[in-house]
Amino acid sequence: MAKATKGTTKSGNRRTQRKRNQTKSKNRHGSQVAGYHIDGATTATLNEILDPTIPTMSLAELSEEQRVNLVVSRLQMKPDDFRVAMIGPALINKTRAIAEVRAGSRIGRTLMEIEQALLLHLAETGRKP
Repeated sequence: MAKATKGTTKSGNRRTQRKRNQTKSKNRHGSQVAGYHIDGATTATLNEILDPTIPTMSLAELSEEQRVNLVVSRLQMKPDDFRVAMIGPALINKTRAIAEVRAGSRIGRTLMEIEQALLLHLAETGRKP
């Protein structure tokens, strides 16, 4: 059995492993709500956002209400045992996270920033060849 050298794993090098993980991530996130179609009323999946033939709105074009609805939709898709740990408020479950986002509290705004940063990252990495 071949011994793994520094910077590699048994199943291949780190670059290959990273690409596999990115592909899994794209597949997992691709069907999730990630924005709005150009009409501003219909939600769009990440795959639709990444498709240049489908007109969608960028995150910067969304109103505050649309951003709140987008994050709430994404939180509602999380498993029921979803929890996020925050310094200060401690563990926040799915129900509380949705309530905080809808209320526009400091915690809710932080959760919105996290989701928006994730969406921007997914869109950016999804556009790379």
